[in-house]
Amino acid sequence: MKLTKSSSIRFILILVIFIIGISLTIGYSYLLFHTFAEFFSIIIAGVIFVITWNSRDKIDNGFLIFIGIAFFFIGSIEGVAPMINIMQDHK
Repeated sequence: MKLTKSSSIRFILILVIFIIGISLTIGYSYLLFHTFAEFFSIIIAGVIFVITWNSRDKIDNGFLIFIGIAFFFIGSIEGVAPMINIMQDHK
């Protein structure tokens, strides 16, 4: 896949709009911002796990595989935290 100038500009524009939107949520609700930040970290942990899992036969270092699998559990634990925060806010 070759990146063209228009696709690069579109990516940067979407990224800027996303950052501005996330920044505006701080003024509206800190819980909303914190939930978005948690989901972003969950997505990153999931991506690290998927990359590690799909390349495990090419990785010679077992420690890297261990770290990649650990990110699955880290993301799972972090997935519970926003739910707890939302439930505590409704009390």
